Amino acid sequence: MLKLAVIGKDVSKSLSPQMHRFILRRMGYECEYDKISLTEAKFEARAKELFARYNGMNVTIPYKQRILPFLKRLAGDAKTFGAVNTVVTGTRTGYNTDGAGFLMMLEEAGFCVKGKRVLVLGAGGAGRSCIYALREAGADVSAYERDGKRLSAVY
Repeated sequence: MLKLAVIGKDVSKSLSPQMHRFILRRMGYECEYDKISLTEAKFEARAKELFARYNGMNVTIPYKQRILPFLKRLAGDAKTFGAVNTVVTGTRTGYNTDGAGFLMMLEEAGFCVKGKRVLVLGAGGAGRSCIYALREAGADVSAYERDGKRLSAVY
């Protein structure tokens, strides 16, 4: 049985456990999926324990970058954007699946982005990943972000 978790500052309302258990069951896997809310002061102290206890973790605010020193390798969008939302603990590899997942959701709904004009609100880790995926799929992407530094990283 897979042991998985979502970690973040407050994941009490996260739907990740329900979504991932549903998908994994459909794929023939059983899993235990925990919600772990961590204060920023306790993150580093608990990180080693979490790597030992779980097969994989989803990582959310504010730890998408703070997890990086605990990883041996970044892959795909995580390497490009320096933000991780998925960790395979055995290999200590970090991934960012936000953009690919967003694009997959649009495609499943029958929406083709190629040639479309798209506005993305926000250029944080998930926003940058979505902008990249949309551009790669042929969309004309504009972004709005309150933080000029984040916005300049997109262009």
